[in-house]
Amino acid sequence: MHEGTWVAETKSWRELGIDMDEVPRTMSSEIGQIPRDGGDFLKFLKAVRAIVEADGQAIGRRKVLSQELARAEWSEFCKLLGGKEAIYSIFFPGFIDTIPRLTSETVQALWSNEWTTPAKLSAVPDGNLLAIKGIGQSKLKIIRKACEEAVSKDSELVDLVER
Repeated sequence: MHEGTWVAETKSWRELGIDMDEVPRTMSSEIGQIPRDGGDFLKFLKAVRAIVEADGQAIGRRKVLSQELARAEWSEFCKLLGGKEAIYSIFFPGFIDTIPRLTSETVQALWSNEWTTPAKLSAVPDGNLLAIKGIGQSKLKIIRKACEEAVSKDSELVDLVER
């Protein structure tokens, strides 16, 4: 399978002697059926990938991505993909959003306290974190481990882009 899949090419209706127009050929995608050549959605995907795969810090690439997604021609694709924030989070989620087993209420409390980077979160005393609803000893260990394992200690964003 790693070398491809063979797909039979059928004759058109007219080649078979039937006077009838062909049904436009499409393919499936995460936004539904699109033209077989990818159409404008492929152009959108290429524009996004060119930005997120560029060199530089995640925060800078996210800003450039934000500018690209603001283009009117991409608005429908953004909507179909769940909005701009959903697209950002595919490539550059917030660090605290990636910590496993935290409830949305707990994550919101961390954001509200501006404990948004591994460095900031590591500096918070255990007692302050344990005072937040949803954080007990086991979740505190998860938080501390996530901070230790973080690649970029001072970034609010995690770079999930695979090149």
